Amino acid sequence: MDGDDVFYAIGTDYFTVLPEGSKVLVQRDGSRDPLEGVFYGEDERTDAFLNGIMGFSYEGKDKDGNDVNVTLFANSMTESGHQRDEYAFISNALFASFLTDIPYR
Repeated sequence: MDGDDVFYAIGTDYFTVLPEGSKVLVQRDGSRDPLEGVFYGEDERTDAFLNGIMGFSYEGKDKDGNDVNVTLFANSMTESGHQRDEYAFISNALFASFLTDIPYR
């Protein structure tokens, strides 16, 4: 919305393995330092955060063979008032995941 490519990130090291066929919606590219944050722990965990996946969607079979359609984000839509971009992106991605080719009657 602001044209600044700034996304409020929480937990970009949360998703470590995605189901095969998942679509990554948001991922840090590690090319820029975070605007703020405190890192504790080993370099591997910090690297996972700096290059981590913040959101993905998956439509297919779960481990038990059931059809699923999920959209998950490791973030918060309401953490702070300055998160206009995140709220719009996350809520639109979630709403869009429910769209079908069959019109509502």
